[in-house]
Amino acid sequence: MTCTTSSGTTARGPADVARRFAPLNSRPEAAEGLEILRRDFMEPEAVGPRRAAAFATGGVDEAVQVEVVGFVTEFLRLVERGEPIRPWPTFVRWLRDRRALLALLVIPGWPAMKARHAVD
Repeated sequence: MTCTTSSGTTARGPADVARRFAPLNSRPEAAEGLEILRRDFMEPEAVGPRRAAAFATGGVDEAVQVEVVGFVTEFLRLVERGEPIRPWPTFVRWLRDRRALLALLVIPGWPAMKARHAVD
């Protein structure tokens, strides 16, 4: 999966996202965002992975939920330790099929926004 940023660049995998997040890590909003990830994305049955699976597949998907936990866990590990690592090839291929998953991870309120802006 790739995610185009406002500057026109793209991000791939937890390592790239962590590198791009590093300059923001000292901001209060970053601490709040990291706490939301810790609270809502650390278990496959938590609200974050369930919503990610519903967004990506239209329903409950245990494999997607486990992958989301893995992505967030790796992202948090990299941010907290500052360790650059290479991306997970299989996971990166899986993410390429889910175009908006990264946006979902950084915008926890997406279901409410999606409902408000739905076009029938």
